Amino acid sequence: MCLVNVDPKVEVDTTIPITPISPEAPSMLKPPTDILNWNQTHVHDWLISHGLLQMSRLFANFNGRSLMYMNEIIENVELEKVISLLQADSLRRTSQTLSLVELSHLRSLLNQQKQSSPSTIIAKPAK
Repeated sequence: MCLVNVDPKVEVDTTIPITPISPEAPSMLKPPTDILNWNQTHVHDWLISHGLLQMSRLFANFNGRSLMYMNEIIENVELEKVISLLQADSLRRTSQTLSLVELSHLRSLLNQQKQSSPSTIIAKPAK
């Protein structure tokens, strides 16, 4: 057994230094203006902040470019086909049926975002 003599007159500073934290968590910082520069966290936070909980799970690993590619598919592929494919993905990834309300809201938000973004990768099909 090891005994240690402690001098009762010696004061030990037991305070723990506290590093101040930014009032905004890193994931809640404003994303880049150009959606193509968004990372997965930006996309996830953006979807959650707009109440698109199912979409945030369905598009869990999407970055901004992936989101814009999805928007291109939604705009250029037959809507019934898109809904059918998204429905299958939703059931497989989230065990929930696709919310058409969220899909409609997502399309509206992406169109708004696309208009305010400095660049887009969306190409309109030739007619």
